[in-house]
Amino acid sequence: MLKMEKKQEEASKAAKQEEKKSNNWPTLLATLITGQVLTGMGLNVALHSILVVQVPQDTNRFMADNQLNWAIASCPLGAMAGCMLAMPVAPVLGARRLLMFSQPLYALASLVVALGQSFPLVLLGRLVMFIMLGMSETTVRGYVSEIVPPNRRTLYTAILNTMVFASQAIGLLIAQYVHWTTFHIGAGFLPAGICLAGLYFIHNSPNGSLSGLGCATIAVFFYLPEALQQTLGWVVLVGATLTQYSFACIIAPIALTYVNELLPNRTRTFCANILMGMMNTMLFMFVKTFSPLTELIGFGGVFLLHMAVSGLQVVYATFCLPETKGLSLERIQHLFQKVEKVAEAPLHVGDTEQGNNGKDNPALNVAPSEWA
Repeated sequence: MLKMEKKQEEASKAAKQEEKKSNNWPTLLATLITGQVLTGMGLNVALHSILVVQVPQDTNRFMADNQLNWAIASCPLGAMAGCMLAMPVAPVLGARRLLMFSQPLYALASLVVALGQSFPLVLLGRLVMFIMLGMSETTVRGYVSEIVPPNRRTLYTAILNTMVFASQAIGLLIAQYVHWTTFHIGAGFLPAGICLAGLYFIHNSPNGSLSGLGCATIAVFFYLPEALQQTLGWVVLVGATLTQYSFACIIAPIALTYVNELLPNRTRTFCANILMGMMNTMLFMFVKTFSPLTELIGFGGVFLLHMAVSGLQVVYATFCLPETKGLSLERIQHLFQKVEKVAEAPLHVGDTEQGNNGKDNPALNVAPSEWA
C-alpha cells in the first residue's frame, strides 16, 4: 500500500514538473522560430491566388496561361519530393541542422523567381522553394512534438496550423499593394531570415549559413541584366547586411568563445593571440586577392566562392565540433581529449558539477534516447 502511494506521489510530481516545463517560454520561442517554415508555406499558398490574378495583368507578361498553370500546379509535386528527401536526411541532420540547410536555399530560390523574368527560372525557383518547404515542414512538426510535453502537444500543433492560415490570410490582404515578384522576395526572405536568426538561440546551430546566404544574394545581383541592376541596388545592401550581421554578431563571437573554452588555462592567452594573428593574416589574403579574383571570375564569381567557403564552415561546425554550451571549461577540455563522451548530451543541459564525482551532473544522467 505504501509502495502504491509512493509511486502515485512520484507520478504526480513528475506530471507537475512536465506541466511546469511546458509553461517555459523557451519552448514557445523555439516553436515560433522553427514554425517560420509554416509561415512560409502559408505565404506561398497565398501566392497561388496572387499569381492567378496579377500575372495576366502584367504589362511585361512573360508567362502564358499554360505556363502559369504549371508554375502553380507543380508546387505540390515539389513539396512531395521534399518529403521524400527528408526521409533519409532529417534523421541524420536533425531539425535544426536541416533548417540551416534548407532555409538559405529556400530564400535564394525566391530571389530567382522574383528576378528571373522567364518561365523556366520561375518554375525552377518555385519547385526548389516547395522542395525546401516539404523537407522542413514535417521535420518541424516532429521537432515541436519532441520538445513539448504530451499534455500540450495539441495546443502547439494548433499554434503551428494557425501560423499557416494566418500568414495566408495576411498575404492575401497585402497582395493588393505589392507586385507578385516583390511578394516572392518577402515570402522567401522574411520567414527564412527570422528562422535563421532565431536558430542562434536554439542550441547546436551553426549560423555560418547566414553569411553564405548574404554572399549568394550579392552574387545573384551581379548576374542580373544591367537594366535590372540599375533599379535593384538594394539587393546588394541586403546581402551585405546579412553577411556582416553573421560575422559580427554570430561567427566571430562564437569562434573566439569556442577557442577560449577548449584551450587549457596555461596556454589560453598565448593561443588566442595565435588565433587573432591567423584571422588578420586571412583578412590580408582576402583584401590582397580581391581585385585579381574579380578580374578573373567577376564580382559574382567572387561572392559565389565566399558562399562555398561559408558552406564548408557550416558543414565542419555541424559534423566535426562538439556542442559546448552549458559545460564547464574542464569538461570541454575533456571532450577534445576524448576522456568523456559528453558531446552527444542534450544541447540544452547545464553542467551543475555538484559533488566531486559529478553524479548530479545532468549532462551525464541523460538517456541516449533523449540525446539531440
